[in-house]
Amino acid sequence: PQQARSRRTTGQILDAAEQLLAAEGIENLTMAEVSKRAGVSIGAIYGRFEGKSGLLRAVKDRALHQLEAELADRYEAPASGIEDVIRQLVETVAPAGRRRLLEPAPEAEGIPLGQREALARQRLAFMFKDAARGHRNQIAHPSPHVALEVAFRLVIAGLASYDEMTRTSEGKPLPLDVLRIEVVRAVTSYLCDAGARP
Repeated sequence: PQQARSRRTTGQILDAAEQLLAAEGIENLTMAEVSKRAGVSIGAIYGRFEGKSGLLRAVKDRALHQLEAELADRYEAPASGIEDVIRQLVETVAPAGRRRLLEPAPEAEGIPLGQREALARQRLAFMFKDAARGHRNQIAHPSPHVALEVAFRLVIAGLASYDEMTRTSEGKPLPLDVLRIEVVRAVTSYLCDAGARP
């Protein structure tokens, strides 16, 4: 019972920290706010994690592992085509918390935190390229390997830009659903359009 309670408390702390990280960003994540949201003492947090940097590493590691597992699950079923491969990546990464997870993190308490994010981006890119190779015949670009690398980067950068550029150049809000559809369309066109050949 005590171990189960300890695991439950650790889960509450990680959940609270992940929610704060997604909503407020790394700079506004404080142990006091995590304690308040999780309903546990600050001592309970420090008893499980080595300060803010240890908590951040644990939160990001858990969330990135879940992100990687979800994309792997999506790619288990054969995609109907290259557009479906792109759509699955977009749908996995698009939620706000997920977009922020993949951003390179600054140092916290002098400890670099960007290594786990870089590893996650590499793993997601590998899964995306592996799933897309089954539809190589649809890729019109003269260098499919380069095109898939660029396509992956376009998806990640396109979705990451949403938080900074929520409005169009006319000042109107751009719904995330519209951006998701258009990113899929743009990247599919880039890969499959015969006009991409030099």
